[in-house]
Amino acid sequence: MRDLSKEELALETRIYRFLHQINIVSDTAKRLGKKGDDLSVTVEMKEDGPLQMNMAAPHPKTITELAVVLEPLIRESSDINYSDVLEFCRATKASPELDALVHKAATAAERIKKGAMGLNINGQEMTSVWVYERFMDRIFNADSIQAREYEANLDKDPIVRNMLFFQFYDYCLRMAHFLRWIQENLKAGKFLPPSAPRDYACVGCRKDGTQTRFSKAEHTMPEALGNTHSVLPRGYYCDECQDLLSPIEQRVVDEMPFAMTRLFFTKHTKSGTFPSAKLGAVHYTKTKPNHITIDVFAGQKVFPDAKDAGDGMGSFNLTAQAKFDHIPLGRVLVKAALGAMAIELGREYVLNSRFDSAREFVRTGKGLHARLLMVKNAKLRPEWKVRWWDFENGTTGVVMVVHGIEFAFPATNVPDEKPPPADVLAKAAVFDLWNPGPPPHYKDPPSSNA
Repeated sequence: MRDLSKEELALETRIYRFLHQINIVSDTAKRLGKKGDDLSVTVEMKEDGPLQMNMAAPHPKTITELAVVLEPLIRESSDINYSDVLEFCRATKASPELDALVHKAATAAERIKKGAMGLNINGQEMTSVWVYERFMDRIFNADSIQAREYEANLDKDPIVRNMLFFQFYDYCLRMAHFLRWIQENLKAGKFLPPSAPRDYACVGCRKDGTQTRFSKAEHTMPEALGNTHSVLPRGYYCDECQDLLSPIEQRVVDEMPFAMTRLFFTKHTKSGTFPSAKLGAVHYTKTKPNHITIDVFAGQKVFPDAKDAGDGMGSFNLTAQAKFDHIPLGRVLVKAALGAMAIELGREYVLNSRFDSAREFVRTGKGLHARLLMVKNAKLRPEWKVRWWDFENGTTGVVMVVHGIEFAFPATNVPDEKPPPADVLAKAAVFDLWNPGPPPHYKDPPSSNA
């Protein structure tokens, strides 16, 4: 079977991520246009009065989302920075027409970076790109205390503050238009690197290109959990399986534990919005990459341990309840494991019949006689890792870490139904994937301190 080589996979994934991120920028810009993307500054000076400046700004939350989704495409440190991708395309598919496009893009980008309003304050030329990067580092990506301090300093001179924010907003709006222009021209001129040859065979159902349609790439772990890098290329997962599993994945990211963790570790959803969660009487909304608002609809009893930590800081323990269904969670995790195996070991390994029960479980929620373990105590962190082991009895065990939460499960049938030992139950919640009944499936062992 012809799979993509590691080099071909890296290339195709990079181009996919670049184009996909521009689509997110485009969707966000369209949403901003519906809410009001007008940007203007008026300066008024009355006789014997102070100089006044008023700014009509775009919708504050959506323009912030636009600034965030632009970042991977315009920061020089990013591997999908538009300038680097253009040069990469020129290196792999050179032509006079592409040379002309790259030159035209560079010229247009320089005008946008310079900005529509020339500012020079205390010898510092404050170009639009300088203001954008400064604001992203000092306000939008900074913690709340640093952001408040920086904004308080800006508020000391409202006229300069308005000028800087005008530069910031103008840069975001122009860059969004510029990136869509690049995408359109790359596609129209057929300047993108050609796709590598591959056989079409679905990891999820084993159908080939004569039996079903393959038109899209697929993320192994849901993109909504911040997975932008682990991607199965087109031809590895059919449209039918993707469409079937998309609502299941959305359900899982909206339920515990990921409803909470994605607030911390996911900058934006695949539509460009900031993530939010409704867990019982507590509603969480991300308003900046490092800022979350909490609305409580059950009184102060939700914050039973609020304490003054000094220096204007506070600490509290927050308790929230939400639905949890182990079957959809198991389906998403098993799917992610099969996808990761296909990328690392090739599809022939995963298409082996011993994984047919796992495939059936992913598609239907039935058929896999296995247990899912979720470690109770976790140190949350923004990462996803997966490892697996093949055992002599033909089973394959998987350990997966998602946002610091550790899971373990077999990707093959294990017929043993003996209750888990007490030492396992002390450390992990255990769910029988063959049992659709609501958890808990096993009682916690008595505490040794009882």
